[in-house]
Amino acid sequence: MLVYAQNPQATHFATAGHWRKVFGRSVKEEARGMLILAPRTPVLMVYDIADTDGPPLPEKLRAFARTSGRMNPAILDRTVKNCVRDQIQVQRLPMGELRGGFATSRVREPGWKMRVGLRADLDDPAAYAVLCHELAHVYLGHIGADRDGWWPFRVKVSEAVAEIEAESASYIVCARAGLRTRAAEYLSAFVEDSEELDAISLDLISRVAARIEDMGRRLLPPRSPAEAERSPLDS
Repeated sequence: MLVYAQNPQATHFATAGHWRKVFGRSVKEEARGMLILAPRTPVLMVYDIADTDGPPLPEKLRAFARTSGRMNPAILDRTVKNCVRDQIQVQRLPMGELRGGFATSRVREPGWKMRVGLRADLDDPAAYAVLCHELAHVYLGHIGADRDGWWPFRVKVSEAVAEIEAESASYIVCARAGLRTRAAEYLSAFVEDSEELDAISLDLISRVAARIEDMGRRLLPPRSPAEAERSPLDS
C-alpha cells in the first residue's frame, strides 16, 4: 500500500541490495526510492524495476504488450468511442515498460463510471490488445458493478481467476481481429491452483468477448434506461 501511494505505476520492487545480489541490476542514479515498513527495522528504501539497469528483463514480463499480425486501425477507434457510450474514460498515459495499462473505478472527472489507462508508447495493435484486456476486467465485474447494472459485481474472484478471464476474452477478440497475442506466456504464472480455477466463468468470458468485439465493429446506439432492467451483458 505504501509503494502504490508513492508510485501507482510500480510493478516489481526491491531494495538496492536485493536487485544487485539476486538479479544483477543496479539502481539508476536519478531513481526515486519508496519507503516501506519492514520487519526488524523501522523502514526500508525500495526501488521499482523501471528505476534499475542490468541484464535484459525476462521475456514473459513483457508478453502482455506483444502482438503480431495486422488489424484494421478503425477497430481501435470505434472501440474507444463506444467506451464513451458506457461512460468508460480511456486515456493514453506514460508508464513503465512492464505495464500495458490499468482499469479502475477511481475517476477524476464527473460523468465517468470507470477509467482505463493505456501506455502512451504502445502501437495501435498492442494498445488494442491491452484495451480489450482492461475492458474485459470492467465487463466481467472485476472492478465492481455500476448503479445501472451494465456489468456484474464480481470483485471477490481471485487475481488468478480475474486475469485468466480477462486475458481469455482479450485473446478471443484479438484473434478475430487478426492479432496474435502472447496470452499463454502471460497466463502461465496464474495457472497453479486447479481448485481456484473452478470459479472461472466460461459463459461470461464468451459474452464479454462478444460485447468487446461488437464495440470494434460498429458505433453502438446510446444506452436507454430500460437496459438496466435486463441482465448484464445482454447488449
